Amino acid sequence: MLNKTSELSLAIISDYCVLQNSVFNGTQVSNISKIFDPSTVSIYGLTGNMFFNDVAFQLAVDAVNNSTTILPHTRIKIRRFTDCGQYSDAKRDNYIGLSGGESVSMAIDLGENYPDIVGILGNQFSTTCKVTAEVLGQYKLPYCSSGSSTPSLSNKSNYPYFFRSFPSVGVGNHISRLLLNWSVRRVVLITQRDDDLGYAFSLDMISAFSRNGIMVVENFQLHSRLAGQLEYVVETINRISGRYLVVAGQQNFNAGIAYRLGKLGIIGSQFVFLSNMTPIPYGDPIKMFGEDFYHYIEGWISMLPVQPNISSTQFQNTFNQFREATGANITIADFNIGLTLQYSYDCVYLLLHGIHHLLNQYPDINIEQIVNQGLANYSLFQNLGYDGLSASPLTLNQFGDSEVAYEALYFTGNMEESFVFGKTSLNATDFIPSINHSTPRFYGGSNTPPPDDAEHPHPPVTVYSLDNYRGRTILLLAVFGIILSLVGVALLAHNRTHRFLRAASVPESIGILCGCVIGYVALLFYLNEPTPTYCMYRVLLNLTAYATITTLFISKSSKLLRLSRLTRRVSQREIDWIVFSTRGMWCLLMLVVIFLIIQWAKASQYNTLLGHMQDGSYLTCQATNSLHVLTTFVVMLFCILICLLPTMALFLKQLQNLHTSYDESLLLIIIFIVTCLIVLLFYTMGTSESSDFNSAVILWLFWSMTQLLYMGPKAIYLVGEAISKQNNSQVQKLLIRVADTQGQTTTQSVGKRSLLSNGRNNWLVKLSETNHWKSGSQQEVLSITSSPSTHSKVRIERSIVHAQLVYRVSTKCWLYCWCFNFLQKWRHGQAEMQISGNQMWFSVYYCLDNIAGIHCMKLSGYGIKLCGNKNKVTIICEAFLLECEFQNCVEAEKFITDFHSAKNISTVLKISESVINTPQ
Repeated sequence: MLNKTSELSLAIISDYCVLQNSVFNGTQVSNISKIFDPSTVSIYGLTGNMFFNDVAFQLAVDAVNNSTTILPHTRIKIRRFTDCGQYSDAKRDNYIGLSGGESVSMAIDLGENYPDIVGILGNQFSTTCKVTAEVLGQYKLPYCSSGSSTPSLSNKSNYPYFFRSFPSVGVGNHISRLLLNWSVRRVVLITQRDDDLGYAFSLDMISAFSRNGIMVVENFQLHSRLAGQLEYVVETINRISGRYLVVAGQQNFNAGIAYRLGKLGIIGSQFVFLSNMTPIPYGDPIKMFGEDFYHYIEGWISMLPVQPNISSTQFQNTFNQFREATGANITIADFNIGLTLQYSYDCVYLLLHGIHHLLNQYPDINIEQIVNQGLANYSLFQNLGYDGLSASPLTLNQFGDSEVAYEALYFTGNMEESFVFGKTSLNATDFIPSINHSTPRFYGGSNTPPPDDAEHPHPPVTVYSLDNYRGRTILLLAVFGIILSLVGVALLAHNRTHRFLRAASVPESIGILCGCVIGYVALLFYLNEPTPTYCMYRVLLNLTAYATITTLFISKSSKLLRLSRLTRRVSQREIDWIVFSTRGMWCLLMLVVIFLIIQWAKASQYNTLLGHMQDGSYLTCQATNSLHVLTTFVVMLFCILICLLPTMALFLKQLQNLHTSYDESLLLIIIFIVTCLIVLLFYTMGTSESSDFNSAVILWLFWSMTQLLYMGPKAIYLVGEAISKQNNSQVQKLLIRVADTQGQTTTQSVGKRSLLSNGRNNWLVKLSETNHWKSGSQQEVLSITSSPSTHSKVRIERSIVHAQLVYRVSTKCWLYCWCFNFLQKWRHGQAEMQISGNQMWFSVYYCLDNIAGIHCMKLSGYGIKLCGNKNKVTIICEAFLLECEFQNCVEAEKFITDFHSAKNISTVLKISESVINTPQ
């Protein structure tokens, strides 16, 4: 395609809304002249930045159109687009990159309606560019920026077609090298929080400071409009003895910080302001701040990319052509420092060199088709062998940014005069002093860097240790939780063959408890002074614990759903395969989850920040690389896990006749709701000296709630069963003792009777093959032949010695009678017969075993013993045992009432007889 004449179009995107006399047709702009008009363009204002960079783009395109080496037979056209709408005086004076939806509309319009455009040249604010570049990336259009410097745009997963002709990520390393060269270990950070460039650069600096052992004693996150915020900043700087003030923000923000803090007293040879941008605002600083503005920027240090070789023939020719074309009387410092026009020239050449390379590589395909195939991503432009104005050769790193060293310069306070006093090596391992100005000149003329005041006594740092109640509380909670979990594991292991526990799946249950143990162990990393490693382990262990627990619940529910869908009788081998495959999938899922969590935690680069309160300070953790590509995958993964909890609960609820020992739907719902509340709470929780303690307590409550709601019913069931077995054993011993005291043995056996039914109640009657005695009078039911207090001999004139009826109440009946038991729907009770002379009475107790514990109430009589027998009411006296089962609450209550009103054993046996002889 290079052998015949053709055309291709490039788009220039900029803030044309600040330039008067521009003509707008939708989002497209025209009537842009190359001639400098001082009535509409201010060299040092926002209009000058926009206008001169636009001219630089145009002149570079003109040079390529006249070139015989780059796209020799191709005519390049330019279309201009505004990212902030049409012109207005308000935008000209106050625009700071907040264009709302206008930048999105422009990007969509460009991508949809201009298919001839094959590349983008941009000079936008970083905040606006983030939106524009992401939208245009969907159209696979290569985008070279000469002005958007936020590190956020270095994320290649979000911006694969975006690249820059200047550096961005890593400036913190170069600032750290300068500070270490001055033996500075203590800085104050001032961040423009509402600007993406300022905030992203602050994260880059914090990460670098942490790696190099430089402590950020305070991080002020300020709004762009500084009014009402600086009094507290001044008071804190003086209180903590801050000396080196590192500023992360736009140039206008830097200028405001220097001037307004200086007015409030933060000025002098003991203070050093340092930034990766200059303190020169867009506009006339005299009109914006006052005639004394330059006085307050004296000694300001800026760390900027190494300036080009301005004495080279290439640079001088370009500079002279630019002045001639525009008619503007700008200096070479204006060209390469104030306006950084070399980056706009280099963007054009990088973009067109890349397109030239593609056309050579694919000669039979036109450029529009090549771009649509996504071949023009940032990697195409990394190493084209181009010798640019800003660097020779100009190469891009893995972030799509120019790879150059940085140089440090200071401002003299004489207008915008500045001098370079040294530069760093490419990898920021060395600082090389300049030959002409080997030392900076700080405020007041000093050439000696002031001390960072590291020896100055500052308020004590609050840490959670055994010396304070918060540290002791965290330790006790963590140890108690670990012990409780290990007890649960031991209980499950010891009773692993129990039918009730096997229904709950012992391996998964042990895994859930192990997940809780991991969560409790994570609490230990809240003790002592937080370090980047401690911060990383907090996140890593808590996420691992949550992933372990939720995936096991999901795995259990999945296994149950698979088994419930079986419509035919299957062999045990098929069931075992379902169980095995479900657990295998869980293992694979956990391997992926843990791998992602570990990689993400390592890449997050956690650091500690020093916060301040009235009578001290505290350390908190902060992630400095939250833009990492793994963040998206980890967040999506945990969102999926959280959403699966209510989904599984819904599926479980739809299963018919699901036994309560398998139904965990309510528990899944509770975990889902509590998880959402905790996420919301953490998101809204402020930073203070107690925030880490509050976080540890909240996490402990979550792990403990999960453990108790899951293991509580199982432990109560096993304890209740043990008590039941013990009571049954006591009853058997009682019957044996009664039989032994008679001194006689039976001569015949009583056979078993069958199940009788009256249509409403089922009576299971067992006439045990036990002993009975012959006697005299059939009318004498019971006689005491010795002292009532000894109960040494009892004679029974009946053939039924042991009649047993099992009594149960259905769930609906249970709700009707006493209370709803959330965990286990059992009623516990026991009645005892008391004998004194010829008088008898009964004491009956019922125990309700529910989520709050065991509650007992006495229903009648004079009780002397409390004993529960699971799932039945037992009436015990000498040689008589009666247990009853009902399916109807009314009948059950009637029987209990009659039973309570009985005054002697004759009445009791009569009641029993009527029950046993109920017709079918």
